[in-house]
Amino acid sequence: MPQNTLQQTNGAKKIRFSVALSSEAYQKMISNTIQDPKRRTRFIANISSAVGNNPKLQSCSATSIINAGLMAESLNLPISQSLGFAYLVPYADNCQFILGYKGYIQLAYRSGEYTHLNATIVYDGEFLGYDEETAEPKFKFFPNRDDEEISSKPIGYMACFVLKSGAKKTLYMTKKAVEKHGKKYSKAYSSFWGKDDDTFNNQALKTVIRQLISRWGIMSTEMIEAYTKDMAVVDEDNNLTYDDNPQNDFEKDVVAEQKEETTEDVINSL
Repeated sequence: MPQNTLQQTNGAKKIRFSVALSSEAYQKMISNTIQDPKRRTRFIANISSAVGNNPKLQSCSATSIINAGLMAESLNLPISQSLGFAYLVPYADNCQFILGYKGYIQLAYRSGEYTHLNATIVYDGEFLGYDEETAEPKFKFFPNRDDEEISSKPIGYMACFVLKSGAKKTLYMTKKAVEKHGKKYSKAYSSFWGKDDDTFNNQALKTVIRQLISRWGIMSTEMIEAYTKDMAVVDEDNNLTYDDNPQNDFEKDVVAEQKEETTEDVINSL
C-alpha cells in the first residue's frame, strides 16, 4: 500500500474515524493482517466501539489507532476496558497500544512455562519484611481480603511466579516506589495514573509483574513481542516510537530504586 495513500487518509484525524476505517487503504491494511473474515469483522466492530466510547481517541490519527488495534489482535488479546488485557490509549495525537497486567498473565500461561503467576495489592499489616537467607519478601495476607470490609490502605504491590521447573520468584515494591517509578518513566503519570484508585492500582500491578517477568521469568517469542510493543505507537512504516516515555527503558534503574526504597520506605511500612 503506498505510504502517501495512508497519509492522505490520515487526514483521518480531521474526519470521522468510521469514515477513515471504511476507506480502501485501511480496509486493505486490515485484510492483509487478518486473513479470517470472521476475525476481521469482529476486529472492525471492536475497534469502532473502542473509538466511539472514547472521545479522546477520535482525535488520534487513524493509522495509530488501527495499528494499535492490530497489535492486540496479533497477540489474540481483546481490546476491552472491562476485561483489562489490552487497551487503546490516546496520547497527544497518537494512539498507544497498552498491555494490561492481565495481558502479561495471559501470555505467560500461554507459553506453557508457568504453573502460577499472580500480582496483588499489599495492604497495611500484610508485609512481614524479607527472609534473612533468601531476601525474598514475606507476607501474611488477610482472610477474605477481597471483602469490602477491609479498611486498611494499600502500602505496596507484589507479583510472584512458579515455573514448571519449580523455580519461584517474588517481587515487592512499596507504593512510594511505584509512584516514583511512574513519575520517572511516564510523562502521562499526572493525567493518567492518578485518575482514580483503580487506574493507579492496575498500573502498579502491571509495573511489578512486568519487571518480575522481564528480569527473572521465561519469555516466549510472543511475550517478547508484547513486551517490546507495550506502550508503543506504530507509524505508517511500522516503526515503533514511545511518546509517553522516549527512553523506553523501564527496567534500567529498578535495582537502584529498590535499594533506595528498602532503606526507608520498607522500614516505615512495617
